[in-house]
Amino acid sequence: PIADVCQNDPNPTLETTSLNGINGTWAPAISTATLGTTTYTFTPTAGQCAAATTLDIFVTTPVLPTFDPIADVCQNDPNPTLETTSLNGVTGTWAPAISTATLGTTTYTFTPTAGQCAAATTLDILVTTPVLPTFDPIADICQNDANPTLETTSLNGITGTWAPVINTATLGTTTYTFTPAAGQCANMATLTITVKPLSDATITPVGPFCPYDSPILLQAAQSGGTWSGNGVDPVTGEFNPSLANTGLNPITYIIDGLCGDASTIQVEVIPAPIVSTIEDVSIMFGNSVNLIATGNASAYTWTPAETLVCDDCQNTIATPDQTTTYTVWVEENGCSASDQVTITIEYEPIVFVPNIFSPNSDGQNDILYVRGQGILNFTFMVYDRWGEKVFESTALESGWDGVFRGQEMMPAVFMYVVDVNFKNGSNQVISGDVTLVR
Repeated sequence: PIADVCQNDPNPTLETTSLNGINGTWAPAISTATLGTTTYTFTPTAGQCAAATTLDIFVTTPVLPTFDPIADVCQNDPNPTLETTSLNGVTGTWAPAISTATLGTTTYTFTPTAGQCAAATTLDILVTTPVLPTFDPIADICQNDANPTLETTSLNGITGTWAPVINTATLGTTTYTFTPAAGQCANMATLTITVKPLSDATITPVGPFCPYDSPILLQAAQSGGTWSGNGVDPVTGEFNPSLANTGLNPITYIIDGLCGDASTIQVEVIPAPIVSTIEDVSIMFGNSVNLIATGNASAYTWTPAETLVCDDCQNTIATPDQTTTYTVWVEENGCSASDQVTITIEYEPIVFVPNIFSPNSDGQNDILYVRGQGILNFTFMVYDRWGEKVFESTALESGWDGVFRGQEMMPAVFMYVVDVNFKNGSNQVISGDVTLVR
């Protein structure tokens, strides 16, 4: 007998010599294309005492291997395993080699192992594009602010976790990575968060100042801010005590921006003391003037002190021997003030010349000087008895020592002429004799 054969298997061979030695032929031609039982007739070759016989061959339907479907896979996921034994027991191999690198649907063919009445079958696997999780951006934050919350479910529904742990203590820009939970066709995503440094608006303390002190540039720990307050330039930070109020002046420095800062200090301007004295006055030589100071100070100092009765009294008496400007100074809490008065000395228009002098180097009356008071300028000339000029001077400190042309003059009587202009505007010319003795 011929065992059942599988449709479209190779045609089995029918022997042309029977088991008991009869030769013959078969009909019809054998074929496995037709399902069911086919009867084939063996006709003995002529000349043999043999009868025709038949043989039934049953062609069966091939089994279709069945498999569980493969769910859609994500691109570049691990390759799924394709079973080599079907659910209905057919063994075989798959082609081509499975790969998740290529997007789209790929048809894989299962070819049963030889010897099984089974048909080839196919399985479609769809490789899909991973979803990119999306998130709202995180605005810049300041150092040591509360850590922002990173959502564990993206705007498009992907769940996952973030790494590293967010920390606002570290300055700069950090990239955080979102890893989707297993079983989701989704790529990893990133989010950058910038932590900015806190501004420092701390102002360097200054002062106190007096109202007349020079302007000063205020200093802060960090530049770029704006200033406000009495006496301060908003851009440069120059503080001018003369433009501020006396007492405490609040000065504020503000650095704008996300991580800005503000600072305020009190800058003190001490009120300057007040002092004034009398108006300028003119007196005759030898007279005195009461110098009176008015003000709110507890101590007063007058300069120059040489011609004063008291140089540390609020009121004093001045007896100058020449025109003098007096200054009264006061100081309170480190601030000072002053005022001045000029006392002009007027002289009576007097001029005289001694009538004798002795240039003998004994230290007494050795020089012939012009003397007087109220003198603005003068010309002093000395002549011998022949009318020759032996000396001339225009300075009170310059007198005649009895020498003419390098020679000491002999004792004699000389004539002098003094032409004087006085400070009061008058003029006088005097002349006389002077005796030179040795």
